Amino acid sequence: MRNTKRIIGFVLLLVVALAVLAFVVRNDALVAVDYFLAVREMPLAVALVGALFLGVVLGVLASLGWVWRLRRRIRTLRREVDNSRKEVENLRSMPLKDSA
Repeated sequence: MRNTKRIIGFVLLLVVALAVLAFVVRNDALVAVDYFLAVREMPLAVALVGALFLGVVLGVLASLGWVWRLRRRIRTLRREVDNSRKEVENLRSMPLKDSA
Protein backbone atom coordinates (compact mmCIF):
# COMPACT_ATOMS: atom_id res chain seq x y z
CA MET A 1 0.00 0.00 0.00
CA ARG A 2 2.80 2.39 0.91
CA ASN A 3 4.67 1.64 -2.31
CA THR A 4 1.50 2.12 -4.32
CA LYS A 5 1.05 5.60 -2.84
CA ARG A 6 4.65 6.45 -3.68
CA ILE A 7 4.24 5.24 -7.25
CA ILE A 8 1.01 7.20 -7.70
CA GLY A 9 2.65 10.28 -6.20
CA PHE A 10 5.65 9.92 -8.49
CA VAL A 11 3.44 9.50 -11.56
CA LEU A 12 1.39 12.58 -10.60
CA LEU A 13 4.57 14.57 -10.03
CA LEU A 14 5.88 13.46 -13.42
CA VAL A 15 2.62 14.47 -15.14
CA VAL A 16 2.67 17.89 -13.47
CA ALA A 17 6.35 18.38 -14.36
CA LEU A 18 5.65 17.50 -18.00
CA ALA A 19 2.68 19.87 -18.07
CA VAL A 20 4.81 22.68 -16.63
CA LEU A 21 7.57 21.96 -19.14
CA ALA A 22 5.08 22.03 -22.02
CA PHE A 23 3.67 25.30 -20.67
CA VAL A 24 7.13 26.87 -20.48
CA VAL A 25 8.02 25.77 -24.00
CA ARG A 26 4.73 27.08 -25.45
CA ASN A 27 4.88 30.43 -23.59
CA ASP A 28 8.38 31.71 -24.21
CA ALA A 29 7.35 35.26 -25.17
CA LEU A 30 8.84 38.14 -23.22
CA VAL A 31 6.52 40.29 -21.12
CA ALA A 32 7.19 43.52 -19.26
CA VAL A 33 6.53 43.34 -15.53
CA ASP A 34 6.13 46.67 -13.72
CA TYR A 35 7.29 46.51 -10.06
CA PHE A 36 6.16 50.13 -9.40
CA LEU A 37 9.83 51.05 -8.97
CA ALA A 38 11.18 49.41 -12.11
CA VAL A 39 10.11 47.57 -15.22
CA ARG A 40 11.72 44.29 -16.17
CA GLU A 41 11.24 42.00 -19.14
CA MET A 42 11.07 38.27 -18.53
CA PRO A 43 9.56 35.18 -20.11
CA LEU A 44 5.83 34.79 -19.53
CA ALA A 45 6.31 31.45 -17.77
CA VAL A 46 8.76 32.98 -15.28
CA ALA A 47 6.36 35.83 -14.55
CA LEU A 48 3.48 33.41 -13.97
CA VAL A 49 5.53 31.09 -11.75
CA GLY A 50 6.68 34.14 -9.77
CA ALA A 51 3.08 35.29 -9.36
CA LEU A 52 2.06 31.78 -8.27
CA PHE A 53 4.90 31.67 -5.72
CA LEU A 54 3.98 35.11 -4.38
CA GLY A 55 0.34 34.04 -4.10
CA VAL A 56 1.27 30.90 -2.18
CA VAL A 57 3.47 32.85 0.23
CA LEU A 58 0.78 35.48 0.82
CA GLY A 59 -1.85 32.76 1.31
CA VAL A 60 0.28 31.00 3.90
CA LEU A 61 0.96 34.25 5.73
CA ALA A 62 -2.74 35.15 5.67
CA SER A 63 -3.71 31.80 7.21
CA LEU A 64 -1.05 31.71 9.95
CA GLY A 65 -3.24 33.49 12.50
CA TRP A 66 -6.07 31.02 11.91
CA VAL A 67 -3.72 28.02 12.15
CA TRP A 68 -2.12 29.30 15.36
CA ARG A 69 -5.55 29.91 16.89
CA LEU A 70 -6.63 26.35 16.02
CA ARG A 71 -3.42 24.88 17.45
CA ARG A 72 -3.96 26.79 20.69
CA ARG A 73 -7.55 25.50 20.82
CA ILE A 74 -6.32 21.92 20.24
CA ARG A 75 -3.84 22.28 23.13
CA THR A 76 -6.59 23.57 25.41
CA LEU A 77 -8.95 20.75 24.45
CA ARG A 78 -6.23 18.13 24.97
CA ARG A 79 -5.61 19.49 28.46
CA GLU A 80 -9.34 19.32 29.18
CA VAL A 81 -9.47 15.72 27.93
CA ASP A 82 -6.50 14.78 30.13
CA ASN A 83 -8.11 16.41 33.16
CA SER A 84 -11.40 14.63 32.45
CA ARG A 85 -9.63 11.28 32.15
CA LYS A 86 -7.84 11.84 35.44
CA GLU A 87 -11.13 12.77 37.10
CA VAL A 88 -12.81 9.62 35.74
CA GLU A 89 -9.93 7.47 37.01
CA ASN A 90 -10.19 9.10 40.45
CA LEU A 91 -13.94 8.55 40.54
CA ARG A 92 -13.53 4.91 39.53
CA SER A 93 -11.05 4.31 42.31
CA MET A 94 -13.33 5.78 45.00
CA PRO A 95 -15.28 3.27 47.06
CA LEU A 96 -19.04 3.20 46.68
CA LYS A 97 -21.02 4.50 49.67
CA ASP A 98 -23.66 2.34 51.29
CA SER A 99 -27.09 3.79 50.72
CA ALA A 100 -28.55 1.97 53.74
